[in-house]
Amino acid sequence: MAADQRMTRAMRSLDDLRNLLAQERAQTDRLGEAIELQRAAFEARIAERDSLLGQEQFRTAVDTLQGQRAPAAANMLMALWDGQAAPPQGDLDGQAIVVEYLRAMEGRQRNKIIAEFERNDPSLAAVLLERLRTDGVTAEVADAAAGPAELEDP
Repeated sequence: MAADQRMTRAMRSLDDLRNLLAQERAQTDRLGEAIELQRAAFEARIAERDSLLGQEQFRTAVDTLQGQRAPAAANMLMALWDGQAAPPQGDLDGQAIVVEYLRAMEGRQRNKIIAEFERNDPSLAAVLLERLRTDGVTAEVADAAAGPAELEDP
């Protein structure tokens, strides 16, 4: 009788471990799928950015912005940032385009334009500076820093 009880407990324990393993495997599969979706989205954004940067028209626009006085260039970029001017077709929005224009500029002109943004809206200048630093990968950095706990189902 005691041997039967030990055997029953061992079988229950084995079933519990199998169930736990199955749950962990399912969670690992969900995390793997979430990571794959994030990777695909990131690669799509990078491809869109590379496509934009490779266009001769983009370089022409950057050269034109650099030829403007800083207040005028900042005003044009602000219109793109606020959505007052439609960005080109593609996945990049006006804000991402502004960051790419600033990134492609020579340092001196970029600094003058950022100073104009700071004069008009210091918080926006800080956002632009941070977006220049993070290179548009803020979502991936935040997801990586959050860890797997936030990706789990509630």
